[in-house]
Amino acid sequence: MRAASANLLVTTASALIAASCSTGTGLFNGVETATVFQSVAPPGGSTGVSPTDSVVIAFSSSTRSGMEEFVSLHQGSVTGPLIACKATWSPDHSTLTLKPNASLQAAMGYTLHIGGGILDKYGNMVDMSQNGLSMGGQWATQALMNGSGETTFGWLGSNADYGMLFTFHT
Repeated sequence: MRAASANLLVTTASALIAASCSTGTGLFNGVETATVFQSVAPPGGSTGVSPTDSVVIAFSSSTRSGMEEFVSLHQGSVTGPLIACKATWSPDHSTLTLKPNASLQAAMGYTLHIGGGILDKYGNMVDMSQNGLSMGGQWATQALMNGSGETTFGWLGSNADYGMLFTFHT
């Protein structure tokens, strides 16, 4: 009799966990799951990038409206001039595409800055630590950011860095 009760309890718990995972609410067993920065194209360190290419940033789930405000593209380093871009979100708000208003210059370096304070749809900071370094990114430290103007609220992440930087060359 005890074995049957234990099996019923385990089966019920498994069903509840499975139900919470399949709702698409970002909840796992009643706890919000972290939204993760998943990918960037072009990845950091890329060379020979087409001057007409867009920059595409993907997250594991939806972000809040307005988070494109904390993404910038610079000529040269993060303290270099800003490149004017049109920002477009996917319908589920998990992929951001930056299309420069004019073609980038050939044989030039660029830096993409993804701010550390980007929030998911629940108001939690996006986890940049899992994939950023493996895609050629580096943490945007205070020393790197001096003079960039991007050290205000929204750019600062929970790890005291200002997000991640990805450099590439056309």
